[in-house]
Formats: sequence, C-alpha cells, structure tokens
Amino acid sequence: MNASARAARRRRAGLTRIGALVLFVLFASLWLCVFTALVPGLARAQRSATRSRCYNDLRMLGLAALQYADDERAFPHLGPRSVLDGGTDTPATTKAVRTLLWRGYHDRPQGWVCVASADIDVPITDAAVREDLRRWFWGGAARGDPERPPFSDGLPDPALDATDELSYGWTRRALGANVRSSSALAADRAQQDPERAEAPPGEWGNHEDGAAVVRADGTVEWVAGGEDAAWLAATEDPVRHGFLAVRPPLRPAGFVRGESVARWLRRTALALLWTLGPPLLLAGLLAWRVRVSERAPPPAASPRVVVAPSGRVAPVRPSRVETLGPDERQRLGLGAPGGAVVLHAAQRCPACHDQVKADEPLSRCGGCRAVFHADCVAPGAACPTLGCGG
Repeated sequence: MNASARAARRRRAGLTRIGALVLFVLFASLWLCVFTALVPGLARAQRSATRSRCYNDLRMLGLAALQYADDERAFPHLGPRSVLDGGTDTPATTKAVRTLLWRGYHDRPQGWVCVASADIDVPITDAAVREDLRRWFWGGAARGDPERPPFSDGLPDPALDATDELSYGWTRRALGANVRSSSALAADRAQQDPERAEAPPGEWGNHEDGAAVVRADGTVEWVAGGEDAAWLAATEDPVRHGFLAVRPPLRPAGFVRGESVARWLRRTALALLWTLGPPLLLAGLLAWRVRVSERAPPPAASPRVVVAPSGRVAPVRPSRVETLGPDERQRLGLGAPGGAVVLHAAQRCPACHDQVKADEPLSRCGGCRAVFHADCVAPGAACPTLGCGG
C-alpha cells in the first residue's frame, strides 16, 4: 500500500465533529441508564449485606446469653435483681457482655462491633489472651482476672458511651431464664444522625434508618428509626418498653430519613462524578481523535502519466523539465560557444539515445541541464537522466 492510499485511509478513519458528538450522546445516554439502574440496586444490596452481618453478630450474642441463662437460670445482670442496671453512661453493658466471654459462651469479641458503625474492631494479639479468653479486657490488654468473673473482679470496664469496641446495648432488667420470649435482650446502642458528622463513640450509632433488636429467644428483628424506636430505651411499661441501655433517637422518623444540605450535596457530587466522568473522558478522547484526523497530512497527488508525442509514457512527478522555444533558444544562445547550453556532435537524447540536433524541438532539465528531444519527454515529466530524478 503506497503513501497516498494510507493517507486516504487515515482520513476516512477519522471522526467528524458531528460523528463524535452523536457517539458521545449515545454513550452518555447508555451510561446514564446503566448508572440509574445499577447504582440504587448496588446500594440496597450493600445495605442488605451490612444489615445481615449485623443480624448475625447480634444473634450470636443472643444465643450466648441464652446458654448462659440455661446454666445460671438468669441473664447477665450487674446489680440486684430488683434494681435496673445503669444506662449507656455506666459499665453495666460492658461487664455483662464481657461476662459471656469470660464464661466461655462467646469466643469472638470482634462480633460485638457492627460493621455499619464507626466502632473499631481490635484484634487479639496477645498470646496469653488467645489461650485463655478470661484474660481479655477492653483495648486488647491481658488485664482480665482468670479467677474472678467481671461482675466481681473490680476492673474498671468502660461505660458504653466511652468505648468504641461495643456497638450494642444490653438490657437493664434482671431477666430470668423463664422470661417472655418477646422481651428485648440487646439492640444497637444508638441510631446515626445524618446531621452530625462528628460525635462521641456512644452517640454515633450503627444505622441511619433503624435498629436491630435481639429478643430473649434469640430471634433478631428490625425496628424502624425515629419515634418507632423510642420504646427501646423506655423504662415505664414492663410489657411495651424495652428497658435497654441504648440512646433514644434524637429526631423523629421524618427527619432521620431526611438528609442535610451538605450531605445531599456530597452525594449529588459523587453521583455526578460517576455519571458524567466516563462520558467526559470519552468526549476528550474523541476530540483528540478529531484533531488528529484534521491535522493529518494531505494525501499525495494520485499518480498520473503523460503520453509524449512519440508514444512514450512517462510518470508525472514534480520536475523542472521545460520546453525550449525560440525565445529560450535565443536567450540561452543554443549552439553558440560559451552559451548556457552547448550541443556536441556526439550528444544523444537520454531518453531515446538518438543524436540531438540544434534545429530540433528540444527540452531541458533545470536540474542536471540535460537536453533531450521534446517529443521524448513531455513538458512537466520527470527527467530521464539517470540519477537526476528532477
């Protein structure tokens, strides 16, 4: 394939502005449809997966408490049975949960942290704690007393509001093993507030739209947020209220499900970035491709041939071959000694190799200054002299 054909193919392969615009619009529309269809589904799937894991961790905590109640005939409780334990500002919940670990009914403190919360999962790195979980204490230190349970070891367990290693609040009531199966045993210790970007560990919460609750029979259910979840922390009605060491929602349901302006702007900016980012990138590539195609060098002229009067076919290339007419002959002093062109008796035409005569129609190459018959090389044709190429 010669250079002119390659240049023509490059010119045909280049996109025009209209074609690039149409392709951009089609791609942007397709991407917007895919984004609109998939992103909400992915967000729902992520929330569902997070909630399922939270359910599982809370269920494991409830089952451990059930086994404890079967053996001890009561669920873990810090104070006297006739007195409610403290709320989120006391270590009642942290001691009750650590009791399940100390007694061997629960073996994974990492399961006390909800994946939707900002709490920290502190891994067990001490070999002594891994061998004997009774030595486990908050912060990963081996401070636990293997001889005395948490309710009587005198160690300073942190309050629920002051720790970020526990995402759930425990019941404040002294529940026996024969308690009603619908009694609330534990739940998310707080509900997230979209208006608060920063908050202490105990006030941050786990979920925005509600809370997970584990019952005394080990079942876990979801309670909608806002005023619908206010009964979890209430302590007035033994049947209807939860008596849990959790924080009541700070906002009613309508406001909790709403979003602040700053949060809405952040989500909108992120959605626009994911929506318009790929189309804009494609538009930039198309614009660059259009500029490249427009700056492509012009194709070379199609090869043409010129047929001389003698019948000789010569390709037409840029040359300096000119026909010597009467005026040029006189100006050049053709045949005169000292002239620009001197014909010798033995001089022959480089094309036909016949003798060149001064009285014949002649042509001359402006490059190598060779003289030849005008009917051998047409005007504008290439010089036939070997090595000239002019």
